[in-house]
Order: sequence, then C-alpha cells, then structure tokens
Amino acid sequence: MIAEVNIFGIYISTALFAAAIAAVLHIFTRKTLQSIGFYRFVAHQNLLDVALFIILWGALTFIMSAFAEPLSSILG
Repeated sequence: MIAEVNIFGIYISTALFAAAIAAVLHIFTRKTLQSIGFYRFVAHQNLLDVALFIILWGALTFIMSAFAEPLSSILG
C-alpha cells in the first residue's frame, strides 16, 4: 500500500484517505437503503450502519493495496 497521498501539497495517510472515501460512499448507500425502506427489516440500524462503514473501508483499503502502483502514479 502506498504510504501517503499528496493532495495539493498536503500529505494524508492512506487509511484516512480511504476512510474519507468510505464515509462518502456510506452516506450515499445509507440514503439509498432508507429510500427503498430496507431499514424496516433491520433490528439495529446503527449497528448495520457501523458494519456497512467498516465493510466499505476494508474494501477500499483492499482495492487501494491491490492497485497501489497505478494509484500512486495518479495520486502523486
């Protein structure tokens, strides 16, 4: 995995970068699940939200580590 991401001259750790992207994806996924009424079938909505965020964060971390070389040339 690349050590850090350079965004406009500010170096950010890849874990924080992946968490920020996962948070944005989580917001869109949560709104989609709310609009289709999925949360009616869930006993603990907050627990599902945390699990969904962790799954998204882990998936993004895996993708970033698998494609570290192409991403490093794109991100700097």
